[in-house]
This record gives sequence, structure tokens and C-alpha cells, in this order.
Amino acid sequence: MVARDFEGFIRSIPVITRIYMGCVIVLSVALKLGITTPMSHIFLWPLIKRGEIWRLITPFFFYGELSVQTLFVLFMLFQYSRSLEQSIGDTAEYLYFFIFTMVVTIGIAPALKIIILSRALEFGIIYLSSRRNPNRNVMLLFFPLQAKYLPIAFLLLHWLMGDSLKELIVAFLVSHLYFYLHDVLPATSGVDPLRTPKILEKVINRVENPQPEQQDAAQANNPWMGQGNRVN
Repeated sequence: MVARDFEGFIRSIPVITRIYMGCVIVLSVALKLGITTPMSHIFLWPLIKRGEIWRLITPFFFYGELSVQTLFVLFMLFQYSRSLEQSIGDTAEYLYFFIFTMVVTIGIAPALKIIILSRALEFGIIYLSSRRNPNRNVMLLFFPLQAKYLPIAFLLLHWLMGDSLKELIVAFLVSHLYFYLHDVLPATSGVDPLRTPKILEKVINRVENPQPEQQDAAQANNPWMGQGNRVN
């Protein structure tokens, strides 16, 4: 019964949030158990050029070893990512937001010598949520505030926790760039430079709507798969 309830909970999480949180948790647990080391997952461009291409991805899921602080951040991130993905209602668009944020951050990181990139996605989710629902009441460390003030409060919180101000500023700029290009520019000029690519929509549709026999086999073997948000 418990296993069935847990599987139902996993399936209820939107697909991109599910995969994102799964990657963060797996990496944090692996670090805690000593299966891997932090130095293997930070962004180091010279090592990437030597073939360690996983460093293009893992720094976005790097939050250090599993700890109480990590669990707090993950809980907050889970809430905002799930809510944002559900409000967007389009898995392909939400995935494209992830891709854009990661690509732009990777382009900036070598010049500024930023080695941990997880703040980019984390702040991007917080920033986009706050800009699209500015008057929503939210909680941060048990203190109520309106969502429009959340990005500044979030920056101050992480700065007080000792995070690099450089990483936080880059995360803020990348997040604002996405919001401007995706939300503001199309509304003011009719130009939509970040329209979700059709090929990405087709891939997501194929993953979310497989043939019946493929769907039954995938869901039976893997609770992390299954139905996400259907692309119209």
C-alpha cells in the first residue's frame, strides 16, 4: 500500500520537475555515500575539452552532499518547479526554458570562472514564477511576502548563506533575459525569438504519448516515466 501510494505520488509530479529533482537527489546521495566526489561534477572547461562532457550537465544538479540545508533548498525548489510547470501546461516549453538557461549559463561560466551552475536553474525557476504571478502570497523561511519580492529576498538569503555573489548575479541576468525574450518581447513587438521548436514538441509528444504496448511496458518498469503535461 505504501509503495503504491509512493508510486502514485511520483507519477503525479510533472515530468520535467520529476527528472530534475531525481537528478539532484541521486547526485546528492551519491556524494553523501562517497560513490563519487564533488571535484568530478563541477564545471571545469579545460577538463570538458579533454572529453569529460558530463561536466556540461552535472554542475546544474550539484548541491553538495545530502544535508538538512540541501533538503530545505530541494523542498522549496520542488514546490516552485512543480507549480511553474503545471501553470505553463506545456512540457516542451518548460524543457526549452531549462535548455535555454543551461546553454546561456555555459556560455558565460568559463569567462567568469564559475564552477557550480545549479543556482542558474534554481533562480530561473524562482524568478519566472515571481514575474508571472507577482501578487501571489508566498513563504520564504516561514515569512510571508508577495512573489514579486521573492527574487531579491532569495538573492539576499543565499548571499547571507555565503554563496558567491558572482554566481547569483549571473543567475539573475540569465533569468531576466529569458523572461524578456519569452514574455516581454513577444507582447510588445510581436517578435517571438524563444518559440518552442517544433522538433522538441514532437519529441515530448512521442515520450508522453507512446504506442499503447510501449506505454504499458514503460510504466510497469519505471515509475519515473509516465504521463506529464500534454502538449496541445
